[in-house]
Amino acid sequence: MSDKLENATTSAQSECNGLLCNISEERLNSFHPGQVWMTPRGFLYKVISVQRGYAAVLRSGADGSGRKKKRDWDAVINWRLYSDT
Repeated sequence: MSDKLENATTSAQSECNGLLCNISEERLNSFHPGQVWMTPRGFLYKVISVQRGYAAVLRSGADGSGRKKKRDWDAVINWRLYSDT
């Protein structure tokens, strides 16, 4: 399992550009408030809040003005970090 996680982290870091290159592994492996994530289908979600060990509240759109959605706080498999504030 850790090999898959390392490969995912390595591929995410190799595809980075500009600001996203210097992000710690912890911020790439779970949702954090203020981040914007891209789903595998290309939709953007902004992280509004996170309850560690429980759930993250996301809102659709890069500015977080859309519908609310809850996901597990660490369910970022196949998602790409779009921006981090």
